[in-house]
Amino acid sequence: MNAATEFDRRVGPGTALSTEAGAIAHACADMAARFHAGGKLVVFGNGAGATDAAHVAVEFVHPVIVGKQALPALSLSNDAAALTGLAEHHGLAGIYAAQLALISDPGDIALGICGTGPVESVLLGLDLREAGAKRRKVIG
Repeated sequence: MNAATEFDRRVGPGTALSTEAGAIAHACADMAARFHAGGKLVVFGNGAGATDAAHVAVEFVHPVIVGKQALPALSLSNDAAALTGLAEHHGLAGIYAAQLALISDPGDIALGICGTGPVESVLLGLDLREAGAKRRKVIG
């Protein structure tokens, strides 16, 4: 690959997010309200999205900005034993929905990360959290 191609590959996603600035600001305000009310962030994803989920969770638990308050967050993608055990009983598609059903509360925040487009296990986890509610637009 040449430098121009690499630059475009990195700039494109950021540019795409700028068109969603209003939705992102609204999501941030919703998250702040849920944290203030005692909720926690539960993040999950597959493949590269799993490593992104772990990174997002640690940024909340251990903020790198001095003086910022740590907030409760965890990644459902980190535990290989849980994932493989749940996959055996619920199929791969059910690995996040099963965990969310066990450990999340109505006031929690669910964040699903799909690095390569919609992934069934991530969408089912989000569907569980949004049961009966209007499905929010997936960004990315």
